[in-house]
Amino acid sequence: MGKLIEKVVSNRLQFHMTANGFLDPNQLGGVRQRSTTDAGVYLTHIIHAGWLRQCHTSVIAFDIAQFFPSLNHEFLSICLKKAELNTNVTGFFNSYHSNCSTTYT
Repeated sequence: MGKLIEKVVSNRLQFHMTANGFLDPNQLGGVRQRSTTDAGVYLTHIIHAGWLRQCHTSVIAFDIAQFFPSLNHEFLSICLKKAELNTNVTGFFNSYHSNCSTTYT
């Protein structure tokens, strides 16, 4: 019974959040009626918009929850620097994994 109530409340909350504009239009994960196809279409749009502005467009995609615990963070920093990505991008990843740890139980 608890699972049923949880689902009903979740559906109602998501409906009201979407209807009232509380969810960012680009929020695709965990939202009903949005899929990985939507994410792919949006990503393609961003790439094409960058090309039109004569920008070089790069994409790094991975599942942070599963990828970061097993990643050598120093190696990632070296790779991002060698790729000559914007310092905001490298700074984001460096700050994301500084002073963090993973515990498995």
